Amino acid sequence: MRGTEFAELQAFLAVARLGSFRRAADSLGISPSAVSHILRSLEDRLGLTLLHRTTRSVSLTEAGARLQERLQPAFAEISGAVRDLTEGSDRPSGSLRLTVPRVAAQMLLAPVLGRFMARYPDIQLHVTVDDGLVDSVAEGYDAGIRLAEQVRRDMKYVSISGPLRGVVVGSPAYLDGAGIPEQPEDLNRFRWLNYRLSSSGRLLPWEFRSGEKVATLSLDGPLSSNDPDLLIAAALDGAGLACITEATILDYLKDGRLVRVLDEWCPSYDGWQLYYPANRHVAPALKTLITFLRAEAGLGASAANDCVLARWKARRGDEEEQRDSSVVNGASRNRKHGRYHVWQPHHEAGHRTGQELPVDRITRSGMRRGRRASPRMK
Repeated sequence: MRGTEFAELQAFLAVARLGSFRRAADSLGISPSAVSHILRSLEDRLGLTLLHRTTRSVSLTEAGARLQERLQPAFAEISGAVRDLTEGSDRPSGSLRLTVPRVAAQMLLAPVLGRFMARYPDIQLHVTVDDGLVDSVAEGYDAGIRLAEQVRRDMKYVSISGPLRGVVVGSPAYLDGAGIPEQPEDLNRFRWLNYRLSSSGRLLPWEFRSGEKVATLSLDGPLSSNDPDLLIAAALDGAGLACITEATILDYLKDGRLVRVLDEWCPSYDGWQLYYPANRHVAPALKTLITFLRAEAGLGASAANDCVLARWKARRGDEEEQRDSSVVNGASRNRKHGRYHVWQPHHEAGHRTGQELPVDRITRSGMRRGRRASPRMK
């Protein structure tokens, strides 16, 4: 393959991944017009149209999609081979593209980036903050950070934080006027500040557990947003109750500006996981980042998770136990604007997600042991 042919294919993959000539040009360090000229040359040489072009968007034709599917793994192997040349170096180097949700970026990366960059000046981090579920391989990311149930089955992952916990909080002024809920069913008389999922637009349910009882409540409120900081600000200002990741509001809890309610109903769950493709060699720069983040979190040195299959077998066994367990006595709670549910796992589009069932289907096992099956409180 001549150098010009390699450059053409590289430019094609950049446009296919980023969906824009301008963004592809920025990533390649050339002008958008140069990218357009290169792609025209490639199409002329192949005698095929690879891209649908409009004034507002660029998309792949059927031929373009087939070419991307074949080229992407090959170029990933080439990039990995080049990066592996630094394997024996005392100073790890290379670039890493990461996809990270906003809360994880705030909790895990923002406090430590200065130390990481000072210690490893030859590693470049390119971090995209996105709360949606993305196809990290198709989008060209080396790794990502998500909660365990959001990681696809074909990925390896390793814990980079301790357990997390979602808590329901409000301001002292709001609680003075509205009162203190004693049970989850009391929440129907409170104003809810809801997190709205970016990917589906659905409100994230609030999940509670006390002993063997597990319930999930969805209720409309005066505010919903995909920005946890906005929900925190509204709670601080007395607008209602919000369900927030506890680690992100510790200062407000300590100084009393926010107060927990239903604390005994809010269990912890597995923390953040750094994941990457199982069939791809781990670059030295990625190994370095994993080791650094685990050390910052106070976790021991660990290789990335090689026990994915064993975990899934155990998980499936728990789900079968859950289906076979008996039903807890109790009435179903249906309301005009909300209702209690149990969240039970199922699989959809390669992701571990859940489905809502009425509360009178609550089982004695309730949840999978040691894990929560729903999306997390923000």
